[in-house]
Amino acid sequence: HIPVQLNTLDAVVLEKAVSALPEKHRAAIRWSYVHAGNPVAMARALAVSKQGLADLVDAGRTMLQNRIGKS
Repeated sequence: HIPVQLNTLDAVVLEKAVSALPEKHRAAIRWSYVHAGNPVAMARALAVSKQGLADLVDAGRTMLQNRIGKS
């Protein structure tokens, strides 16, 4: 097991940015990066198609890049 060092300041900045996203975008981003479960189930939970889920993740990433100023 190789431990990964985390920059906790960056993590706080990122969490603040994620928590400020619109609800569906926030849920899609968290699903994509943290939970990564069944996309059909997540799309259903958000009342969107699988393409709609992909669009939410993509738009959420763009919003995060704009909010934290990194690409």
